[in-house]
Amino acid sequence: MLRRLFLLTVYVFVPLPIWRSLLLFAGCLVIFQSHVILKPFANTLYGSVEAAFLFNLVLIAALQIPHAVYEYLGVSDYGSDTYVALDVIELILIILPIAACLVVWLYLHGRSAFWWLVRRRRQDSSHSDEIPLHNLVSRQTDLTEPLIDAPGQLKVDETF
Repeated sequence: MLRRLFLLTVYVFVPLPIWRSLLLFAGCLVIFQSHVILKPFANTLYGSVEAAFLFNLVLIAALQIPHAVYEYLGVSDYGSDTYVALDVIELILIILPIAACLVVWLYLHGRSAFWWLVRRRRQDSSHSDEIPLHNLVSRQTDLTEPLIDAPGQLKVDETF
């Protein structure tokens, strides 16, 4: 909690972009090093994953320093190949934790979600001889053809 508070305080209250970027990088680096040295998790797997995410944050903060220098100097370098490469690397580093969370979710819940979809598909296909009324228009691609091929396909429930 204090880590986030420190990073947010630096980001909000430091007005110069170069100092803000350098302090954020230094703060992320100190947080990462303290995590590696103190090892706050009893489970080493959780500690390793947290260390990887913190290292990812250090890399993102380090890649922000050139942007801050250009902003501080007032130089527009948005079209250069270096700037584009840094942006692509930053985007990959930002997407990486999201992808890792998706992989973990698929590992934990993917099999049950897959079988739930298979069961639902089987339940839907068991009534394949009946055409639901709400699917008549959605399946029709040619509007000149009739909705139903044969009147026997439409079942009317007369239990009112």
